Amino acid sequence: MPNTELDLGQVNVLDLFCGGGGLSEGFIQAGYNVVAGVDVSDDFLNTFDRNHDDALAIQADLLEVSPGEFFDEYPLTPQSIDVVIGGPPCKGFSIAGHRDPDDERNYLVGNFIDFVDHIQPDAFVMENVPGIKSMEGGDTLRSILEGFDRAGYEKTSYEILNAADYGVPQKRRRVIFMGR
Repeated sequence: MPNTELDLGQVNVLDLFCGGGGLSEGFIQAGYNVVAGVDVSDDFLNTFDRNHDDALAIQADLLEVSPGEFFDEYPLTPQSIDVVIGGPPCKGFSIAGHRDPDDERNYLVGNFIDFVDHIQPDAFVMENVPGIKSMEGGDTLRSILEGFDRAGYEKTSYEILNAADYGVPQKRRRVIFMGR
């Protein structure tokens, strides 16, 4: 059973689009307290739940639920979250597949921004494929940065990193957005 009592001495993290929990695991290893992982997939949440006993595994379609509705339904409050992390689906942005600017999953990046805006955490980290930077001639990147700016994070930065450079046994390039 997950611990629903939050340790206020720790930095509490909410992982949106958590998948199996790899990003959460990195934050846990760095000393953060991941309080919940949110994903639409049962399979991903089962993996997340098995690997993160102390965190809630919440099944929610963030394309369908607003931040207000989310916090009305689940045992968390925006004030209890210090950091929001996540990796919204990236199929429509990936140059490895069929890039589709109209793929509805692309809008989940905006939903991530909506959650950051609603929660107003001390910091956020969002990861995605590097192709997101060049999508629609750079308009997608500009839109993301403007969204974080409107949410109050005027100095959002981003950088392409390779997970293999950080001990992950996989060459996996990702653009990492960070804001405080």
